[in-house]
Amino acid sequence: MIRELVKHIQEDKEIFKPASKDDLAARTKQRDLEDAKARETFLKNPLVCPYCGATSSADLDYREFDGDHNQVWQNVHCEKCDHDWSEIYTLTDFEANHYN
Repeated sequence: MIRELVKHIQEDKEIFKPASKDDLAARTKQRDLEDAKARETFLKNPLVCPYCGATSSADLDYREFDGDHNQVWQNVHCEKCDHDWSEIYTLTDFEANHYN
């Protein structure tokens, strides 16, 4: 079985040819455009997957919160389209509560 696999790989060397710098640049540009569109979509409606529009809680896996002194973020994974992103929350104000 391994010999057959090696033979297949040797016959299909074109499949394993390294990507050129132009190919990598094109893929990076495409990914950056996709991410920019997803960011715009998310900021308009943060309750859906910014890549595929999934809305079901079964599709969206919200991970634990993490943060530092003025910012909190939560990583999210969409099971439907297999994309990951971080939702970032920034401290913007303080409001005292006087209940007594």
